[in-house]
Amino acid sequence: MDGNEPCGQLSGEAGPAAYGVAMLSVSAPELERLAQELHGAAAAIRMHAQGDVGAMLTHDGEVTAALRSVERDWSRQRIAITGYLDGLGTAAHSAAMVYAAIEEQICAAAVPAQA
Repeated sequence: MDGNEPCGQLSGEAGPAAYGVAMLSVSAPELERLAQELHGAAAAIRMHAQGDVGAMLTHDGEVTAALRSVERDWSRQRIAITGYLDGLGTAAHSAAMVYAAIEEQICAAAVPAQA
């Protein structure tokens, strides 16, 4: 066991699907990566208060157009947008930490106690 495989795959026994249980697969490292990207996007918006932020952050024309449409009130909108991005980043980080802790507890409980 190197800690990278889900504990349900350690023993070779049938997984949750064999018992009609749905399994949620979450990658704590991917959630952490997402958190960093969201915080990075918020920081980029803060740094580039002027200019074409939409084009800098994404190639999605709709997002770029939406960001351009708020230019008249960019200061207030920038605060709202960065607040949303930071909030999402914090939530993704928290979720990564919780999922990792739960996975650790589940794996610890799955290992038979040595008598």
